[in-house]
Amino acid sequence: MAWEIKGHKRLASRAQSNSDRLVYSVPEAGRLLGLGRNAAYEAARRGDIPTIRMGRLLRVPKGPFHKLVGVEPSPRADDRRAELVAMARMAVRLRVPIESLSSLRALLNPDLVEKVIDAYWQKNGEEPKTATIDLGKTLLRMARETGCLDQLALDRLDEIRVALEQHRREGLTPKNLQLVRQVLTDGVWSEVVSLPNLLMQQARLAKDHAPRKAAIAAQLAAAIAILTFAPVRLGNLIKIELGQNLIKPGGPNTPYWLVFPNYDVKNRVDLNFKFDQPLTDLLDEYVHEFRPTLPRGANTDWLFPGEASQHKHKLLFSEQITVRVQKASGLRLTVHQFRHAAAAVYLKHRPGDYETVRRLLGHRDIQTTTRFYCGLQTMEATE
Repeated sequence: MAWEIKGHKRLASRAQSNSDRLVYSVPEAGRLLGLGRNAAYEAARRGDIPTIRMGRLLRVPKGPFHKLVGVEPSPRADDRRAELVAMARMAVRLRVPIESLSSLRALLNPDLVEKVIDAYWQKNGEEPKTATIDLGKTLLRMARETGCLDQLALDRLDEIRVALEQHRREGLTPKNLQLVRQVLTDGVWSEVVSLPNLLMQQARLAKDHAPRKAAIAAQLAAAIAILTFAPVRLGNLIKIELGQNLIKPGGPNTPYWLVFPNYDVKNRVDLNFKFDQPLTDLLDEYVHEFRPTLPRGANTDWLFPGEASQHKHKLLFSEQITVRVQKASGLRLTVHQFRHAAAAVYLKHRPGDYETVRRLLGHRDIQTTTRFYCGLQTMEATE
């Protein structure tokens, strides 16, 4: 992989990928939210989409935009390229000759990696931040996958990774620990659990005079109800298909099952959830009474249909769910944080039952589960 470097401020060629950019255009941000061009500019005018003005141009900064919708970009090859660009910039600041950074092999050279990571660590403070620790693991993975280094160099990168991993924080981040404290506060989680029924009541009242608004409320009710029962990842939630993932194997009058084969799950673990009758009834009402009102809801198998015969866009759906939960309970809860909430609530009532939590969250091994949640019992005991 070659890099064209044209000065200290610009390390990639002009044809750099979209992920290296720090901003979206307003129409690009709109498309990510399922909005057309005019609707996107109107949302920007209202302040619903964060913007900055650069001369005569209006742009959407990626950081505030991603923070707004509560979703981190998924790790992809483009993200890795962006990490290498940032690493190369740091190397240049450390007075590494620009002309030496001409290939992936040069960027992954253990001597350079050690120098750059030391610089990041000094910038972080006494302990390296998670991003710095993750970088060591990512660079080793890149080197192994591309085969650009010999075994001796790979061993040195692995030594760097191991040294960093010794500083990785166990358990939940402070932000998620604060969320768990809120969830475990008396009355808070019960408001979240009761929200789907409240939204369905609102949907029924609005069905005749505002059918689209009613369908969206019912859609959110269905999504939140599923998350409180089966806290799947956002990528799986938006891709639920009727007859494939949401099924009634015992016949039309039996409860739903939510199933995902291992190849559709991040951890490559089969997921199987048998829903109770109240949740089944709520989903049946949404599917038969409200979902057909949504655009393309009548001619697609997606449980949560979106634009162009596709499923609902994850950025838009995630923000809608988070906003509704926060409005009802005061709890700002992203789709992914439903997983932490479910684990905390379960372990509060059944301390030490990490195996059930492991199965609930689809972890491959119980060490992952205990590493994240072993501190919850201590927190409970001290409060």
